Amino acid sequence: MENLRIFIYCFFLFLFIANAVLAQNLIKNGSFEEVFPKQDERGIDSIAFDWKKLTGGSYNKRTFDLVTYKMFNNKSHIGIQNPRTGTKMVWIMGTVYDGKHNATYIAQKLVQPLKKGHKYRMDFYVNLGESSGYYIQEIGAFFSDKPIMPYFLKGKGTRIHDNYPQITSDSLLGNWNKWMRISGEFVAKGGEQFMVIGGYGSSSALHTKKIEQYKLNYHVKKLDPNDYYVASGGYYYFIDDISLNFIEVTNDVEKLTEIKVGESLIFENIYFDTSSARLLSDSKEGLESLLSTLNENPKLAIEIAGHTDNKGEADFNLQLSKKRAQAVGSYLLANGIEKNRLKPKGYGDTQPIAKNDTMLGRQRNRRVEIKVLSR
Repeated sequence: MENLRIFIYCFFLFLFIANAVLAQNLIKNGSFEEVFPKQDERGIDSIAFDWKKLTGGSYNKRTFDLVTYKMFNNKSHIGIQNPRTGTKMVWIMGTVYDGKHNATYIAQKLVQPLKKGHKYRMDFYVNLGESSGYYIQEIGAFFSDKPIMPYFLKGKGTRIHDNYPQITSDSLLGNWNKWMRISGEFVAKGGEQFMVIGGYGSSSALHTKKIEQYKLNYHVKKLDPNDYYVASGGYYYFIDDISLNFIEVTNDVEKLTEIKVGESLIFENIYFDTSSARLLSDSKEGLESLLSTLNENPKLAIEIAGHTDNKGEADFNLQLSKKRAQAVGSYLLANGIEKNRLKPKGYGDTQPIAKNDTMLGRQRNRRVEIKVLSR
């Protein structure tokens, strides 16, 4: 009996520890509260442990200590905002005029590398600085297995933004008055251990909005007249409370051999360019997995169903979903799968699986599903 009690105790202790590990935030110092002081020309400030700032412009592979800001009702050259929690936060900036996008980023090495086929959820918060002349949409987080460094090409600016972030905002981030959450889920390719947060996309690809002068005049009046600068061609964003957590293990298309005829599963490892049916290179592994499953099960016939969220015109969404489904089908056809085993179909925004009133909900609705037609 005593041995049984010890076994039960150890079993539940194991479950508790396992749950704690799975719930661990893989971002170090995500609220920027762990700091050491630094004296600079503007007075006493703090440097955040575990973080670096990457900068573009004319610099080549430059990194700097990431400085935090204590705001609590204090004014700065960027804006007026209290940290979302605690007493510290940081900021990023970028310029978006004359056909260029130069930006600064914050970066760190994760607690541990991400595991292949595991799904993760990312959350962080941003707030537009009052001295911004623009606000943008594409603030996001990019994960990689190697450190990402800015490099400068004459006339082209920094190129970090050429990468496709796993997590990005899907709406313009134009709020001065409250913190805006950017969140999303993604499946790791495996080995990602470096993260970079900032603005992604070339100048021509960014969704931007210029702030009207009368609004700008109203907001900058609140700043210190001796210590502010209006970035007429750029943006500032405060950032706080960054988290990254494991959600679940995904087997993805391998489950096609297990589900019944008529049932569907979400094709996780498929990625498209924004508002486009162009398959991104990160989709190759997922497509190869689907191709392998179909080759190993020669009687398996599937419907490839494209879905979108409800942003934009319904007809555009319908056509986009059809084209994305056809893009997957075309890849399989080109690699030897018979046409009669594939049925690409687009549903647009007519079959949501989550509410479209949140960023995460819209992300879940933008998906490709694989339905078993026969086996």
